[in-house]
This record gives sequence, structure tokens and C-alpha cells, in this order.
Amino acid sequence: RRPGPLGMMSSTTMEKEFNILWEGGDILTSARKRVERSLKDNEASLDKSGVRSIYWRVFLGVLDQKSRDNWNRQLESDRKRYEKFRVKFTTNPTEKADVDLSLNNPLSLANDSPWQEYYENVELCKTIELDLNRTHPGNAFFQDKINQKRMLNILFVWAKLNPEYSYRQGMNELLSPLLLTVAKDAEKRPNQLPGGSSGAMIKSLLEEMYIEHDCYALFDRLMAYMKSYFAVAKPPARGGGRMHKGSIPETPIVVRCQNLQEKLLKSIDRVLYRHLENEEVQPTLYLLRWVRLLFAREFHIRDVMLIWDVILGNAVFKQDKMELPLIDYMCAAMCQYVRKDLLEGDNSMCLRRLLSFP
Repeated sequence: RRPGPLGMMSSTTMEKEFNILWEGGDILTSARKRVERSLKDNEASLDKSGVRSIYWRVFLGVLDQKSRDNWNRQLESDRKRYEKFRVKFTTNPTEKADVDLSLNNPLSLANDSPWQEYYENVELCKTIELDLNRTHPGNAFFQDKINQKRMLNILFVWAKLNPEYSYRQGMNELLSPLLLTVAKDAEKRPNQLPGGSSGAMIKSLLEEMYIEHDCYALFDRLMAYMKSYFAVAKPPARGGGRMHKGSIPETPIVVRCQNLQEKLLKSIDRVLYRHLENEEVQPTLYLLRWVRLLFAREFHIRDVMLIWDVILGNAVFKQDKMELPLIDYMCAAMCQYVRKDLLEGDNSMCLRRLLSFP
């Protein structure tokens, strides 16, 4: 067992933090109140709690928000599902039995040859690895070979299960805070935990051998909401007319960026909105990165995790669909934070300031 970045916590401290979830009787409400307290008191930061990943799993609906009675069943199901697909997608064709040898050979050009898929998988992994080498290059955690392998596996399996999106640059940025949080909590878990249901539950939730599996469950749930922001614009159909020169295809991320600047910011600060419009500052040039990566490139990763505590903590579910409404208001607040600099700048100065937080 490798020691965690901040060392192991005492069993009583971790149990106390964990039991906060049941104090009010309502798990989600208790979790949100704990986040509010962490914002007011640095000593109460979730970063020091050892159970932040459990809170995030509650916020994203990976764990039942109403009762913990189903948690063990959900854990087992998610872990088995991930393991099943990881094995399926990473099995070498030479290890497959009962396969037609006319197809199962490296020289076969048949479309249904397992080697064709194998070669495609190798190329996909190479693409992902290029981005992983650039993910937080100054952070030893992300340069660790074990963690890079975990990230590669998670992104690869997700891409295979979501071929309409596959892997796109930036998904690694969304994964990194999740992995850091899950790994830190698991590695800080004491070897000896109190007896009773709480101790047993903590042990199940923070198993170091399942860091990758549990992180995938979080990533998959987050991407159920975020994946549309990685959609690529389709070329116009024949006879559907031509796109005007300089126009931007209306993908979900483009629409949201436009609404943020042209509706929300306009309603909050008309003077700033007009200045950005007059300087022809296109909303996608700065908001696309903010929204698509959930501010992961704008702040230090420890601050990103604090921001995510709040954004994920205010997730709203409507008919099993998740919304993260605080993203819009975070963007507006960031524009207000640099308002003076923006009003004094031209197009290039505005963009430079908007893309160089804080």
C-alpha cells in the first residue's frame, strides 16, 4: 500500500467526516451543507476530509442520494461493469479462443478481423497518451506511470463505449481532478477502521485496488452531461445551403457560449457586454475552454477541486438528466472579476486577460 500525498488520516477523523452525511437525515442536504462550511472555514476544507470523493459520488448520483442501503450494490455493479469492458477492449487477438484463423491473423484485411480493431485501438491509445504526457506536467501525481495508466484505461474504455464521441482533447483535463480526488481519499484511508457499519462502508468505498474503477464511474456520470460539449459540427447536408464565411457551426457548446455572453452577461452588465461586442470578442474564444473543461485550465488544480465542490454540489437532476447551473454564473463572475481590465482593453488585450486567470 503506497502512502497518500498527505499521509493517512486517523480513523476517528475519517469516520467523523463520513458520518456528517447522515447528520440531517437527508444525505444530499447534509453534503451540501458540508460544502458550504468548507467555503467559510479553510480548516474545514473538503480537501482535508479524506472523503471528498464520496461527496462527489453523491452529488453526481453515482451513489444513491436518499439512502446508503444501496451503496454496496451500486459499488459492486459499477466495478464489475468497468472491469468487464476493460478486459474486453484490452484483450489481444492472440488471446482469443475459438476464432476463425482466416480472420484472426495480423495480415487479414477483412473489416471484421479482430486485428483491424486492435490496430485502431493502438492508434487511439497513442492519441490519448500524447495528451496524458501534457496533463499537469509539473505535478508528480500525474507524471506517475501508475496514474497515467489509470487515466489511459479510463479514457480508452469510455471512448470505446461512446464511439460517436470517442476521445477528444480536453477529456483528460476533466478526468484529472476526479482521479486525484479518488486516489487521495483511498490512499489516506487508515488501515484500521472503527467497527460497525460506518467503518465497513468507508472500507468498501475507499478501496485502493478499485481507484480506477471508482474513478471511471465518476467520469462516466460527469461525461453523460459534458459529452455534448465535445460534439463536432457536422457539415451541412447537400442542398441545405452553405454556411456563411466566418460563421461558427451551432454545436451545443457554441450555443451555450453565445447565450452566456449575449444573454446572461448582457442582463448582468450591459456596459461590459457592449464593450466586448464593440471589440468583436467572440464568446467561443474564451468561454468554450472555460465551460468545456469546467475551468480546469484556468486555475491551479487544488482550486479547481474547490470550485468543483460547489459546482457538483449544486447539480440538479430533472427526469434523470443532470444540469450544472452554476457554470454560467461562474463564467459571469469571472468576467466581472476582470471587468476593469476588459473595459480598458482592445480585442487582443481582452482575450489575453480572459485566458490568463487569475
